[in-house]
Amino acid sequence: MRTESKRWQVRIEIWQMIASGLRNHTSIVYGESADILRSAAKAYLLYEKLVRFSNVGDHLIGRMTYFFSNGILPTDEFQEEPLERGWWYQREDLIAGHLLETVKRPLEKLGSYEQAIDHYIANALIPERGPEYQSKAIIDSELRLPLLEKIVREGEEYPINDLIVRGWHIVALEYKGELSMSGELVTRRAIFVMGHPDAQAAAFTLNSAYYKSP
Repeated sequence: MRTESKRWQVRIEIWQMIASGLRNHTSIVYGESADILRSAAKAYLLYEKLVRFSNVGDHLIGRMTYFFSNGILPTDEFQEEPLERGWWYQREDLIAGHLLETVKRPLEKLGSYEQAIDHYIANALIPERGPEYQSKAIIDSELRLPLLEKIVREGEEYPINDLIVRGWHIVALEYKGELSMSGELVTRRAIFVMGHPDAQAAAFTLNSAYYKSP
């Protein structure tokens, strides 16, 4: 599904029932702003009437899969025994630095397809820079710090690429550590100072489980 602008995008893994069986592919939805992207993704999912869908996953919110159980056949990937009929979701936390390794959380039941979509929009949507993205903070090829609206400090390296994909810029590096008796900094640790020029898009990151968890 496409809108006029490809400034922002979201990739959605979808599964559809077709005559020959189950078809799986990645669909991309575009939007001019983060709010428009949210509405476009919801409209797309409501239109498609899927049997299963998921985000692509990152370190900030993990991978979330939403699927329908008919109450008769087991959903092999998630559980050996049949689940109660209805919509369910599975959250998997990505292990630091290993996108293919996850820790699965307990399955949770949702009331309907519409509720599964609303849960995805609120908790699982990952806004990414689209092919037409241009940062508002870059003018004449230079990053203008006053144009950044949100700042985070990240002490781990593994989420940095996820943040960049979401539109964050590396603004500076700070260093923390302990001083030796001679005054030298030992056990030095880098802190990435990241800035975002779009408050709407930045909110997806700042409200993620990664930054909300204590």
